[in-house]
Amino acid sequence: MSIRSIINGIAFITVLLATACKKEKADNVNPSSQDALKVSNSNIRLFNFTDYDVDMAINNIPLTAYGVKDGFGSVIAGTGNVTKLGLQYFPKEAWKAAAGGSPFILPTFLLDKNGNAQIRLTINQKTIDTTILNNTLQPKDYYLFRRVVGEKDAFNFVILNREANPPAVAQNFKIRILNYQQNQDPLGLTGPVTLTFADGTPVSPLLSNIAPNTASAYVELPYGAYQFKLFGADGASIDVTKQLTELPVQPDFQSQKPLPQPQEGIIVPVRTYKPGGAYTMLLSPAAMIYNDKYDDGAGDVQKIGVNMNVYRVVTDINPDVNFSFARVQAANALPGAVVNVLIDGTPVGEQLDFGKNSGYSILTRGEHTVSITNAAGKKLAEKPLTLYPYDNYTVWATLQADGSAGILFSAVNMTATSFDNYGNNTGGDGSGLLRKQFYTWSTRFLNLSPDVPAATFTNDNALLIDYDAYYHNLPAPATYNILSNKAPDIDPFLSYGIGKKTLGTANPANIGQGSITTIRAYESTPGKYPELPGRLLMNVTPVNVKDQFIANKALYTSESLKPWAELGVYTVALIGRTGTGVPATEKARMIVIKHNK
Repeated sequence: MSIRSIINGIAFITVLLATACKKEKADNVNPSSQDALKVSNSNIRLFNFTDYDVDMAINNIPLTAYGVKDGFGSVIAGTGNVTKLGLQYFPKEAWKAAAGGSPFILPTFLLDKNGNAQIRLTINQKTIDTTILNNTLQPKDYYLFRRVVGEKDAFNFVILNREANPPAVAQNFKIRILNYQQNQDPLGLTGPVTLTFADGTPVSPLLSNIAPNTASAYVELPYGAYQFKLFGADGASIDVTKQLTELPVQPDFQSQKPLPQPQEGIIVPVRTYKPGGAYTMLLSPAAMIYNDKYDDGAGDVQKIGVNMNVYRVVTDINPDVNFSFARVQAANALPGAVVNVLIDGTPVGEQLDFGKNSGYSILTRGEHTVSITNAAGKKLAEKPLTLYPYDNYTVWATLQADGSAGILFSAVNMTATSFDNYGNNTGGDGSGLLRKQFYTWSTRFLNLSPDVPAATFTNDNALLIDYDAYYHNLPAPATYNILSNKAPDIDPFLSYGIGKKTLGTANPANIGQGSITTIRAYESTPGKYPELPGRLLMNVTPVNVKDQFIANKALYTSESLKPWAELGVYTVALIGRTGTGVPATEKARMIVIKHNK
């Protein structure tokens, strides 16, 4: 379906800033004396995808500081004049660039008597001056993009209708693709695109083979943590060498090598898509800066600007706070048994063989009853579970030391946010002690073997080092002396990540303190003088990270292009029996669960 047919024509305003046109100035308006954040909003929403701080005036009322910029185009705080009104909307004194576009919805009191907004934007010492009409029947989004034209910047607005209707099902979110790409891309990243899950499975036929200059329909999915990937489409299949990057990660471009250059194994973050939300995967050209030469005759690095097709995730509808929903999945660590996991009498997925797990069910907050039955329907165990909004649990069927069946609730952190013992708590509110890794490999380790009182997991006979302890050479608490059938609740995850501002090559091989290659399990001894790592469990097959932390090997054309592990949220669990005479089907093993889709 054409974008033009959807919105009765794209309003495409290209402004080369060297020749920006002048508009007749609109009449000044007196903003309301009430708090600007409490007034009604217009249907005009602006996004800044320029990589620059932007100054803004609406109908001749300045909203930003128009201050002195540093060498990167960012406002130096305190160098300009900013009004109280402006600070309410732009507390950092400028309209900041951000991966999400720093959306700004114009308040109605800034419109003139005809419902118009004369907008003046100053970007890198150049100006856009245009007038926008507020459409009271159809909300519209105005995307401000940056291009490289020769050695200069150029900017343009693209105007599209904004989704105004929430998902039909309250626990769902909506997502679509907007393929607004340029026809020529040095890496050949052009043509139709398809949205997939982390393993390369297409999300929906409605989000597959989306041609240039078209928008897909919205598709509803259950809310949760997803690791969507966007590929060039080749008919019914995807082209794994044409994976698109999501800013701020840049395509893997080597200016001195022949073109086109394959793009695969791209870093992709795990995002939580909220219930009631609507999102757009916006594919569009953007200005990328790369090293061209390292010696221009004066010993300096030369830079080149290249326009390439990349995408961003734009929030069309930012939902209200989730007061209702939580997610639960089931897993079977009960040796020799096929089990059903039920919550309030309703199965969570299908029957599970030993070592298998289900997908997620969405439940409402409150008190629930979890029960485990065998294949014949006989109840083996029962336990209450209290759920709060955004809880994410794995319900494990386990074997207790006394031989009875049990239930273990393991909370899964899908946010890659954790407590940092070495953080800075200067403000005293604890915020400085939280760390957030946007691109992360985050893994929980569980000991669900009744025959191993305490287990330690290592990296090929070396203790796993905590990310926090990178400079302290300390083992990760999440990996050693894990008690049987206990879910650690202090530092329960081992997370290796790279920062949100990652640029350049898309291959995540540099994550963590060196590659984790092989995870081994030991029986260790806790206490005042702990024994670490302890006795190697010789009959437990080690986890080959490069195999078992890869969702689909077919997404890589060669072994050398595979990362040491795909980013995501995982659990590594030791399950089964270690004693003599144990049937082969019940013997101890390690399993790996990937929690994000």
